[in-house]
Amino acid sequence: MKWFLFLFLNLSAFSQSDPCYYFEQEAKVKLTTISNKIAGFEAPYYLSKKELFSIVSPEYITYSIPMNDLEVLLVKSNIVLNNDKFDLSFGPFQMKISFILKTLSQTPINIINDSILIDIKNNPTKITSSQIDYLNQLEIQWKLLRLFEYSNKKSYEKCSLKGLYTLYNRGDIDKKATIFKKINCRNSTYEDWCAAFIHFL
Repeated sequence: MKWFLFLFLNLSAFSQSDPCYYFEQEAKVKLTTISNKIAGFEAPYYLSKKELFSIVSPEYITYSIPMNDLEVLLVKSNIVLNNDKFDLSFGPFQMKISFILKTLSQTPINIINDSILIDIKNNPTKITSSQIDYLNQLEIQWKLLRLFEYSNKKSYEKCSLKGLYTLYNRGDIDKKATIFKKINCRNSTYEDWCAAFIHFL
């Protein structure tokens, strides 16, 4: 009995000394909450909801409302100034304007069941401030994620879910994996974090 207690205390101390321990505990809570929300969202085309969300899970886990407010402000400013040099990500899934426009351009118009997204697809150089607010919503970024999934089925067939992880994070399925610096407790790639978080969902 004493031996068991000693082992338990040592394992507990070891787990809490892991620099990712508290981060992963918070991530589990956040992932449980989002799992409940996406349960009511429209189903993906060929993935499960769990698999589709895993593509953006590292971005969602590191999402911060105060930081996002600043990012949205900067995105709107860049649109007013017609400055496309600063292609910032924003929203719960941290999507860049360039990613959104590319996804919409690759998707057949009859698949896009959303009048505002169709308008953005048809007028990519005339995005408005109110459209940025629309794109900043969880439900709309989920719609865009589904369109990304739809448009990249060949990449999935070639490289499975990991290929979609790479494509979402780096824009090119053949780009070399790098350390995902938004999570600094462990030197892991974006793909590694996606694969880890999918087990928390």
